[in-house]
Amino acid sequence: MAFFIPVPASSFSIPHRSQVVANFYAHTNPESHPFPQPVELRSSMSEDEWHARTLAIWTHFARYTWARVLRAYLVLALLLSLVGPISANLVVHRSVVFSRSSVLPSLLNLLPYIPRILYNGVEPISLNSSDDEIRERLSLIRRGHMINFIVVCLIFVILWAPYLSYKSLGRRRLAALLRSFNQADAAKGNMQALNWICSRTSTFQSNGTVVIELPVAFVSANQPSLFHQAAYLPDYIQKPAAPQAPPMYTHATAQKGPGLAGATHADVAHKA
Repeated sequence: MAFFIPVPASSFSIPHRSQVVANFYAHTNPESHPFPQPVELRSSMSEDEWHARTLAIWTHFARYTWARVLRAYLVLALLLSLVGPISANLVVHRSVVFSRSSVLPSLLNLLPYIPRILYNGVEPISLNSSDDEIRERLSLIRRGHMINFIVVCLIFVILWAPYLSYKSLGRRRLAALLRSFNQADAAKGNMQALNWICSRTSTFQSNGTVVIELPVAFVSANQPSLFHQAAYLPDYIQKPAAPQAPPMYTHATAQKGPGLAGATHADVAHKA
């Protein structure tokens, strides 16, 4: 289910505003399990409008954040980003070590040399090496560095560029969706101008958080506080407001039953 936590906003960011935090979860579809509308927003929008907005936000998260294909692609990109440079080093160092061999060994013959290739890299040259051997060795090292750099660039272009582009497209569409909510709320009047914000989302997390900011003056004038007896009660429990209720209360005071009319405390204690 979704949890809605009203918290005060910092006076240094947006003054005179309160926040309602709405948490969306991947395993809870608002189409089959509608999210309860926060009590602070009941006078700002209808229940159908709230349901439509939560469904649109959850659908966006399910497509651009919680998609299984996106998670599998991210895991594959992380593995290839780790294996790719190591494989390039193996190929480069193999070519350096066996550069003077007439026949390159097969993959099975190369397995015993992998620890030596990984940790030793290029074999040390002798002390009486000629200038041509030194220049050849430096040329091989520069070539290996260039190959490693090209492999890293190809990994970024082939694997990470599409992922970052897709995530950037999702962020832009989410910003446009929340902006449409803000514009629709602002058209109702300044006192009901809500501000929908989503800071960030993670692919490996199964939840998303949307912050709804609204003026504190509007909340205090139209909605009860968290300590009120009618705050956050379901519709099937909360009684309708009574017009003859005292100030700051939505229900009338309890009346004495017909059996206790005119009875004193002593009579009540004696009957008990």
